[in-house]
Amino acid sequence: MLKKFRFIALTLTSAISLITTSLAATIEIKDGNDLVEKYALLGVAYRCEASKQLSTKERLEMSQIIQHYKNEIRKDGVRADYGIALGAASEKFGITRHPYYTQCATALKK
Repeated sequence: MLKKFRFIALTLTSAISLITTSLAATIEIKDGNDLVEKYALLGVAYRCEASKQLSTKERLEMSQIIQHYKNEIRKDGVRADYGIALGAASEKFGITRHPYYTQCATALKK
């Protein structure tokens, strides 16, 4: 019984390490040239994070991207607005409800 418990504990520890490592990957994303483009990229990330078409890992990636673009917008001295971001994403990239990961990656990544 004790050996079985140790094996399960080691397996669980290995799985957590693997998940943590995979989430720590570096993602190269586009830099917005102006405030409108930054809002559009933020809106794409919002839409993608909420998409039912993405896996949990992909949605976590989008969550990190959202934080990045919020910080970029704040550097311009502006509060990040959800509604403006969604409208800009629709106008610039044609991203609406429940996009697939390929659409998200095409819009956001270099």
